Amino acid sequence: VWLGTSELEGGVTVQYLRLTGRWDDENGILCHWRDEARTDASFYAVTDRGLQKLEAHHLITTVTWNGADYAIDLQWTVWEDTLRVQAFGKQPGNDTYWEVSYLEGHTDAVLLRLSRGRGEDYNEYAMLLDLSTGEVTDLFADTGAEQMTDVVEITFSRDLRRAIFSCDNGKQLYLCDLEKKTLAPVEEVLGGQADGVWFIAGDMAGWYTMDVNYQYTCFITDLSDGSTTLRFENQPAYQREQNQGVVFLEGRYVLEVLANRQTALLDLLTGDRMPVEGFVYPEGDSYTRINSTGDKILFLAMEMDGDGLGISELTVLDLEQGTATALSREGYDVRHEVTVSWFDESRLVIRAQESDGTQLLSLYQFGA
Repeated sequence: VWLGTSELEGGVTVQYLRLTGRWDDENGILCHWRDEARTDASFYAVTDRGLQKLEAHHLITTVTWNGADYAIDLQWTVWEDTLRVQAFGKQPGNDTYWEVSYLEGHTDAVLLRLSRGRGEDYNEYAMLLDLSTGEVTDLFADTGAEQMTDVVEITFSRDLRRAIFSCDNGKQLYLCDLEKKTLAPVEEVLGGQADGVWFIAGDMAGWYTMDVNYQYTCFITDLSDGSTTLRFENQPAYQREQNQGVVFLEGRYVLEVLANRQTALLDLLTGDRMPVEGFVYPEGDSYTRINSTGDKILFLAMEMDGDGLGISELTVLDLEQGTATALSREGYDVRHEVTVSWFDESRLVIRAQESDGTQLLSLYQFGA
């Protein structure tokens, strides 16, 4: 049931919904499961005028990897020219799992992640799954990556041209170029030992080293030609006891928190430093969550003496604009709020649950 919209301080709007039955929110849409086994779904977009039902699609197929068969049962929809899907499954009786995620700019295929084992025996892989045929494409064929047996995480660039493999429980990193069909330890590609590496945009990658005193030195490297630029060195890692230091976001920006908790954004691509006016980094522990496009961060203030999460304040830091919007909340202490997350690129969803299982959703819009 659509309950309406309210205009709040700082240009924030909030949409209210009351839902009965089995509902999930899947990267920007609502999913209503019509059966307990969750095999039959309806999808809805949340617009300014209420809920809009979307066309549902369904794919059942089997994928074989590493000697195991994975039964894929996938439902999805398309909204605003973007595939809306987030699904996963576990094979009964063994430690095999599958998960899919959407690809930017694609409505005909998804990224399928497969895993097997646990602990030291864990290994994972990724393939491209065609939604119209159910066929898979081995993205890493003839690169050498298909032979690896101790992969704990695979991170792709947005254009799907490169991937970082984290192996041996994260102790060894490899860079795979899917176009050139190459696989190499990141230190060979970057020209130095890296304690952390990530894709920024296009051909650019960011990476850092950390010494025994938890001091960071950060670089960016153009992967097309290997040219490397130092961005900063000997900066302390953020520690809550001192409330200062640098915070890596594994994207274009790094947060620099000063002794008075004043905060600046460091742009790794340009090297610019931009203070965030009117924003102080939260003191002590703080819940943070970055949105799917990596340009907004959520900070929460919680009151532990209330029922549920007790979220008394929301603050969203816009990394591209260098601005922060804070919103004080009322009534959080009379609802049993159970989860908070990004609903899509600019909306947050706080989910409350009543004693009869009814869900109350509040969708906060921070910017377009």
